Amino acid sequence: MISEDNQNSCKHYEKKCSLLTPCCSKQYSCRICHDEAEDHILNRSTVEQIICSQCHVQQEVKKNCSNCGILFGKYFCLKCRLFDDNDKKQFHCDGCGIC
Repeated sequence: MISEDNQNSCKHYEKKCSLLTPCCSKQYSCRICHDEAEDHILNRSTVEQIICSQCHVQQEVKKNCSNCGILFGKYFCLKCRLFDDNDKKQFHCDGCGIC
């Protein structure tokens, strides 16, 4: 879960938002952080709300904050709710099976 002293504490992805998980109504940095802390798996495609790490506004999943305009991650996949500032040469498409 997200600690109040570090709004973006995640060892898996570098990004500027967190996920509001619909399965347990908690805020997590990513699906992996959620899965490590809970007794169930997060279906990432069900996430409909995120929280900006800069202005803390809750909003629909998108690439930029609707309030402050910050880019949540240089890489963004709407289909699987992935945000990341680290260049891992990742790409997602309908045929790749990642999403």
